[in-house]
Amino acid sequence: MVLLIPFSPIVVGGAFLGTIVISTISNIQQTINVRKEFEFKQTFVAKYHDDESSILSCYLQPNKDGLLQASVPIDKTSCEVLQDLKRMKRNEVIALFLSCPSPTELKQIQGEWDGTLLENNGLVMNNVATLITNMWFGRGQKWNGKAFLGAKSEDSSSSSYGINRFQTDNKSIDSGITTNHNFDYSLTESVFGNQSIRLKYAKYQSLLSPWKSMNDEVRMLKMPSSGSTVEDGGIFIGLGWMAW
Repeated sequence: MVLLIPFSPIVVGGAFLGTIVISTISNIQQTINVRKEFEFKQTFVAKYHDDESSILSCYLQPNKDGLLQASVPIDKTSCEVLQDLKRMKRNEVIALFLSCPSPTELKQIQGEWDGTLLENNGLVMNNVATLITNMWFGRGQKWNGKAFLGAKSEDSSSSSYGINRFQTDNKSIDSGITTNHNFDYSLTESVFGNQSIRLKYAKYQSLLSPWKSMNDEVRMLKMPSSGSTVEDGGIFIGLGWMAW
């Protein structure tokens, strides 16, 4: 005799939620582990530079102090770099982010930047990131990057601000891009060490907004021909988090 008990929505929902929680904790732990590896030069070099089977290895070169710094191979185009980034594992993207320098001046990043989501550790977390970013944060519109608009006034004490870009199906908008969710940004000490451009959303969100605690950090992966300006070419790599 066989007893068949169908799964109830509660059981399925509980299992799904449990999977998300476990995957989220795994991502947090992975970020901590990569940060620790970065602090120990020999471990980091052996894992991310010496492994020639890794896509990441050709992007990391030791400087005069023996520390790995991110640089784009001279024969790669920006499109090829973007495809490489999409193929990298999450821990490789974090390692690359840690090895990237921060822009030295805020005016270097001023302008509009196209954006895309990268690998977030498998099917579950990739879908969670897409759901949060496009359906909730974008209110059903696909996230398309950020616009860094500079200071609000000529006053040197005025903070620099920007806004997120989203694709829209609204035919009345010729560019196909709409904007939402302002942020302030500044060059500051990074929670991951060294410096980053930090984006803070709290000032523009209501008290109960889920995005009030959101922070982003971005660093620049410069193209071989790039100098110190946006026009010379570069690709931003960013990490974000929320205190939910």
